Amino acid sequence: MNEARISPLPQSCFGIIRAVFLLAACACSSAQAQLASTTSLTSTANPIAAAQSVGLLSVIRGAVFSVRFPAGIGRSVGDGLYYRYDLIDTKFAAQVVSANLTTPASPAAFSSIAVAQGGRIGDQFVVFQTTTGGGGITQAVEIQLNVTPTALSSTSGITFSVHETALSALGAMPSNTAVLAGPTTRQFAELSPPFAITGTVAFFANGTAVPACTAVPVTTGSALCNYSFASAGTFTVTANYSGNANYAASNGTLSGGQVVSIDVSPPVLSVAAVAQAYTQSLTAVGASLPATFSVSSGELPTGLTLDVAGVVSGTPLSAGGFEFFVRVTDTASNTGTRKLSLTVNKGNQVVTFNPPANATIGTSINLVASSSAGLPVSYSISTPSVCQVTELVLRFNAAGNCVITPLQNGDANYFAASATPRAIAVLAPGGVQPLRLRSVAQSMSMNGNLVSNVLQFTTATDPGANFRTVGLIDIDGNKKPDLVFQSIAQGELGDVSVWQDVNPASNRVLRSVKLLWRVDASGDLDGDGFGDIVWRFTGQTPNVDDTG
Repeated sequence: MNEARISPLPQSCFGIIRAVFLLAACACSSAQAQLASTTSLTSTANPIAAAQSVGLLSVIRGAVFSVRFPAGIGRSVGDGLYYRYDLIDTKFAAQVVSANLTTPASPAAFSSIAVAQGGRIGDQFVVFQTTTGGGGITQAVEIQLNVTPTALSSTSGITFSVHETALSALGAMPSNTAVLAGPTTRQFAELSPPFAITGTVAFFANGTAVPACTAVPVTTGSALCNYSFASAGTFTVTANYSGNANYAASNGTLSGGQVVSIDVSPPVLSVAAVAQAYTQSLTAVGASLPATFSVSSGELPTGLTLDVAGVVSGTPLSAGGFEFFVRVTDTASNTGTRKLSLTVNKGNQVVTFNPPANATIGTSINLVASSSAGLPVSYSISTPSVCQVTELVLRFNAAGNCVITPLQNGDANYFAASATPRAIAVLAPGGVQPLRLRSVAQSMSMNGNLVSNVLQFTTATDPGANFRTVGLIDIDGNKKPDLVFQSIAQGELGDVSVWQDVNPASNRVLRSVKLLWRVDASGDLDGDGFGDIVWRFTGQTPNVDDTG
């Protein structure tokens, strides 16, 4: 028996290296019926906002499945043969038609191929009528069927059997047949479709064409529609494949529908501050109004609340960064949940402190100051030689200005308070003091002094509350008393000034004297006709110049 020389198939018909039956359209067919197609549809995301774009991806496949089995050998030129292919556990989902059958190139194993019986949608078998070609069949011929069984998946297989006979095989149990294969189970893999899948896909949401996606071109078997849904809700989304000359139209539906949630704006709330009133309104984006709001998880800062209308308000009591989830529901029962963030800055505080204006050496006071934040206040002394503080008791040790500053350095919720120094004039006690009746409000005073053991009073303009009287002394020897006074608002030292004849226009400074020196006596002590002043040091720590 002579061997037949078999030419390989063209690449356009899969390049099968043996004589092949092709139940599928092939580029070398002059006329073919459309093959079935399947269209699937998926979404890249369920958007959390109506304005968020999602990708609707439609994938189109040629609904074909390739099965190969051997044909008989020892056939002469012109022999008429029938091949019967039986699906054991499934049925055809697309019709097997003769227009989609072809024969290999010359010298061909078969000169003609046709569907003799079966092959209809719902059938479980198909019979092919063939005529052996000019080379005959001297070795096993592999036949490839591209079929469309029902209930295919990428992990299942189909069970089939193949019979060969010289007579037409009728019925479910054909007689006079030779079993070439089966029944057997072949695990399968879906092959590339026999033709390029071209055409367009139209996308619909709730039956309405999606704008700009009414005719999306199919590229490498898929079509992508990017779309932002105008409102929240659950949409029925479909993709309709147009089909082409080789593939019939098909459509797919997005499983579960496209769920579009209601968004909450803004996701980052305006900055708040501790102890300051706060208000922020939230907006339901894409909702059917009115919408209701609630906190689904997490917590707002202490002092703030969210009402059903979406208003965050109150006075925050703690600083920091906060995150919480807000749930919103509209009148159409659409919902959405959004994580929001809020920063609360530290608050400002003010310290209230009202110390006395004057004090006397050797006395003390209890310090009382308060912070608007309710935090404890401490104190700083910048004149330790004049005053000291111990456990909120301020003691005045020497004459001069006691400079004290209340402090509150803040905590996790409050900034430090502004520190404002306060001055307390500390005056020397006791000693021979001039008798002085003062009316600071009227800027007048009556000054009395001993002159030759006689108390003399003189009405004069008062220098003010920041001065103390040294005495009424005839400094210039003109037999008229002069007003001598000292500043107590300059710190450790104070200028000693004189008003000649108690006239403010004649003011002149005699010298600067420490406030810890006091006047023990005044008058013409040496009899030279000019007034004299006796000073005595009253401090507790004299230096070489302050001997007492």
